[in-house]
Amino acid sequence: MNRPDSTAGHDYPGRPDAWLRACFEQRTTATAALLAVHLLWLLGAGRPWGCIGGDTFAWQPGSGVAHNSQHLADWYALLHGGFGIGLAWALRTLRPRWQRQDAWLVALACSTVWEVVENTPFVISLLDNTTNMAPDYSGDSVVNSLADTGWVLLGFWLAWRMPGRWALAVIVLLELTVSLAIADGWVLTAFRLLAGLLGRGAVALAG
Repeated sequence: MNRPDSTAGHDYPGRPDAWLRACFEQRTTATAALLAVHLLWLLGAGRPWGCIGGDTFAWQPGSGVAHNSQHLADWYALLHGGFGIGLAWALRTLRPRWQRQDAWLVALACSTVWEVVENTPFVISLLDNTTNMAPDYSGDSVVNSLADTGWVLLGFWLAWRMPGRWALAVIVLLELTVSLAIADGWVLTAFRLLAGLLGRGAVALAG
């Protein structure tokens, strides 16, 4: 008896994607592995489980460094949701034959990579925000970082069938909302990262 082809609906151009095909076929294992890497990295980096200022809330109750990026949700949750929307649009456009569950796994991987990079001492030092109006930042709590990935996946799932123009409109709206609310956002963060890198490069050259 012929077995059903479990890769039907995937878009595999050839042997270079064999590892990706294996991940899709073992989606549950791959998901657990990504979550384990995320959690172990945060714990290994010494990130606290919850808010360093005390109780952990559903929504960030204050704007100080003791509360920023420490709770289940805050203004940055909107940015992560927008990131998920952007990933859904990009993956649906670039890989239209992929199943939603497979694209969801790639979105999870993208979010995991960002959360790991964001919570490295080097990036934390670039985003400390002590010289601008954005909230002070000293790294995420474990609860906040995992929740951020949850917001990415929620945005992805809600936007999978969303027309591209609507996806772009929602992303811009979320970016503007957060920028006006707390003087921060993906665009402003990118500028600060670039400025920080250039500034450190100039200091290194001068030394």
